[in-house]
Amino acid sequence: MHFTLDFFQEQTDLLNNFNKSTPDIQQLSLKFYRKKPPTQEEAVSPICFLMQGNESTWENKTLDLTLYKDHYVFASAYSNLFQTNASLRQLGEVFAYENGFGAALLLNDHKRLVESTHGAVFLIQPDGIQTPALSEGTANTVIRNAFIEFLKKESEIQQFETEIAVFSIQQAEEVFLISSAYGFLHIGQFRKKKFGKEKSVSLRLQFLDYLKNQL
Repeated sequence: MHFTLDFFQEQTDLLNNFNKSTPDIQQLSLKFYRKKPPTQEEAVSPICFLMQGNESTWENKTLDLTLYKDHYVFASAYSNLFQTNASLRQLGEVFAYENGFGAALLLNDHKRLVESTHGAVFLIQPDGIQTPALSEGTANTVIRNAFIEFLKKESEIQQFETEIAVFSIQQAEEVFLISSAYGFLHIGQFRKKKFGKEKSVSLRLQFLDYLKNQL
């Protein structure tokens, strides 16, 4: 197999050396393309790839949330693929901006929390940190998995991947969102509930240090 992890590590090092100045945090974009369409004689066609490194600032922002209910995410394994509900996230994002909010929460067809237009959702509760399980239709992203792995290894806070009803959000002490595109976002208010961010600010700094140490 040509495209191995070691191969892409070498390509990443070559890209960083070419760029000369590399920021502390950057987002690596890796896209694959077919060299030619598949045929009956050659069902698996050869591919090539494009790798790009972009600076990721991970700004320390605080947003207010709303709820997007015009369309729902199906609670299925297919929804775990990020691109499956990309258009739905865009619709929810426009809805949030048009109504004066920074982001919107998305629900599945069981009316439970799935994710947000700006990444995976994490709730800090008195007994630990909750996030919607993959079985709820959540996008299975690299940054979500990395944060959960960080909580298991480096944090004393217990984490739960579970079913989350909408009313549970207003019972949380703090709420934050994580994505590779938007970084680590603190939530200031959802409906009438205002949230703190003391614990999530500390988690953000610890997580950034954890990511740097993985390099």
